[in-house]
Amino acid sequence: MSFLYAALVNKQLIYATHYQPQKLDKLKCPKCLKKVRFVKANGKTPYFKHLAKIVVNDETAEHQALKKQLFVILTDIYPHVSLEKALPNQKVRPDILIKGRNRQLAIEIQCSPLSEASHQFRHNHYRQFGLEDIWLVGKKLHLNQRLGKKHIRFLRYQKNLGFYLIELHLDSQEIKLKYQIMRQDFATIARYQVKTVSLTKHGFNQLLSFMKTEQTMKNYPPIPLKWDKYQKELETIKRLAYANGYNVKKLLDECYTSYRQPYFLSSETTAKSKIKLGLADDLTIYLPIALRHLNPEVIRQKKSRQIRELLY
Repeated sequence: MSFLYAALVNKQLIYATHYQPQKLDKLKCPKCLKKVRFVKANGKTPYFKHLAKIVVNDETAEHQALKKQLFVILTDIYPHVSLEKALPNQKVRPDILIKGRNRQLAIEIQCSPLSEASHQFRHNHYRQFGLEDIWLVGKKLHLNQRLGKKHIRFLRYQKNLGFYLIELHLDSQEIKLKYQIMRQDFATIARYQVKTVSLTKHGFNQLLSFMKTEQTMKNYPPIPLKWDKYQKELETIKRLAYANGYNVKKLLDECYTSYRQPYFLSSETTAKSKIKLGLADDLTIYLPIALRHLNPEVIRQKKSRQIRELLY
């Protein structure tokens, strides 16, 4: 029987030890999103458990196959590799744990969308034990044309790669590194570079070598402004400009950007226009977990300047 020490209570992650039962509460497993119930026995630590006849092991065939194959590959590269070894607090269990001399890695293979609360929960526990969590994504989370929040939370950043995502492709037996990821400012369409290697020991070593090498940052071609295509966003900027006595053409010349970094929640052009017009003094961002180790005060100080400063 598998016990859960935390659950999603009305979509908020709550520890069993902190939970105060309410009649209308909706309780779900943070991993598989199936219904769970709260259990509190006299003298015992409270916990959540799946309802009867619910299969706790929700791993897909893709996840099982990738996990086993990657474990074999990594065992041949690193001396200390464990499969599904629970951390001392028994609250999280990475798919693969790598212990090095100066670095410990928790490898997570994610084959389906994961809630923000569940992702943050696991990330925080790994950091608590000095582990760096590396997320590799399966088919449902592969980045194609459109970049969404389900992708953004798995992005990581390196100065030589920009924002990147590592994909595992079971059918073609490949690993794809999609890097220098940018998003069109008025759309969810993504631009990125791709490095493809085989899902083997040799391919994995190739990928590690590539990721350590300085890459030329590509300048994506600018996208011309088209009023018919981006009418909703541009009409908003036009209305704000006229209301504040500012020439809309001049405003767009000063503020328009073809692409935005993945962490901007909405149009960077619109946000910059509002700041230019004195209607706002900050940029709203969705901060990926990769950057959340930064001191909140540092983030507040730098957000109203160039967000890019956060990355260096």
